[in-house]
Amino acid sequence: MQIIVVSNSLSKRIEYFIEAGKHLQVEVRFMTYGELFNCLPQLRQAVIKLEPCVSDETNFLKYALLNQAYKETLQRLGEMRLSDDVCFLNTPHALLRALDKKETKQVLMDRGLKVTPMLPSPRSFDELRELLTGCGRGCFLKPRYGSGAGGVMAIRYQPNRNKWVVYTTLQQVDGVIHNTKRINRLSTEKEMIPLAEAVMQTEAILEEWIPKEQLQGENYDLRVVCRESEIDYIVVRCSKGYSILKQLNDELAKEGYVAVRGKIPRPYWETKFYGCSQRAL
Repeated sequence: MQIIVVSNSLSKRIEYFIEAGKHLQVEVRFMTYGELFNCLPQLRQAVIKLEPCVSDETNFLKYALLNQAYKETLQRLGEMRLSDDVCFLNTPHALLRALDKKETKQVLMDRGLKVTPMLPSPRSFDELRELLTGCGRGCFLKPRYGSGAGGVMAIRYQPNRNKWVVYTTLQQVDGVIHNTKRINRLSTEKEMIPLAEAVMQTEAILEEWIPKEQLQGENYDLRVVCRESEIDYIVVRCSKGYSILKQLNDELAKEGYVAVRGKIPRPYWETKFYGCSQRAL
């Protein structure tokens, strides 16, 4: 049985995946999507891992077109017939659902998980202003499709003072909206209107901004990596970070654990939050 990882070109993530296969003495091959389409009807005894397309495109609207092309590629793959001994590690259908933030939220809610409240999707800046006025708190304007922080706008609006505060990686340069991959702070409608309109042009969602929990006066959240019901590890993310992570690492060291970059072993967190290991429950 061979494992095939697929994208439009190699990336660090794919190279790490191939290297992991070597350590496990498992054959891992790389293919482009074009190569996969050509060989898929004759392919036998294979597991296929689909990866997103790699791109250095910073033009936000052009990048949105690349996302659309990737969705069409997945739709085409999902319609192809596979041999009985060939399967996808992550199916095209599952990836299409994961790329759709609105549908992903609905799946989570259907399974009883709490998600940030959704507001109606604005189609113009006037509609966005009206929704923010009625919300009473900050909101996130996001492209409906795709992953990562590109195109996300964190917006706070005080209607009585007509005051805006916006954080986003987007920036307009010579009339073109770019994803700069760094956080920019905006405070005027003139700055933010073209950016918000570009996001809404790609079909956007709007969700409420829920404040994070605090520990020692610092905002933090937890990223939990799990497979089905099993937690592999927890990553602590903080607004400032160092003092909290240092404290947690010191506590872990006393318990005999080693934490790397805030990755906290499961038994430690189970005891910390529940008082005992969940395996014993």
